[in-house]
Amino acid sequence: MVADVVLTTPASDQVTIRALLNSSSDINLLREDVAIAYGFSVKPNKQTPNARFLDNNKITLYQPRRVAITATDSAGETKTYN
Repeated sequence: MVADVVLTTPASDQVTIRALLNSSSDINLLREDVAIAYGFSVKPNKQTPNARFLDNNKITLYQPRRVAITATDSAGETKTYN
């Protein structure tokens, strides 16, 4: 689902961004340029990447973060994911 989500930044600001949100996934990913733009530190993780694109290319994973986002679906129901 593509939705407007409220992202809480490291400075505790809340910004609305347009995002692809998969509420049934274990993780959601934030692009590196977006993370940097909103003040998240981006440091390479020494762990071997454990995610891949559909074409089998590796996804570079950086420091995992727990980020609260809030989204409202088409039925008007608002949910917060932590």
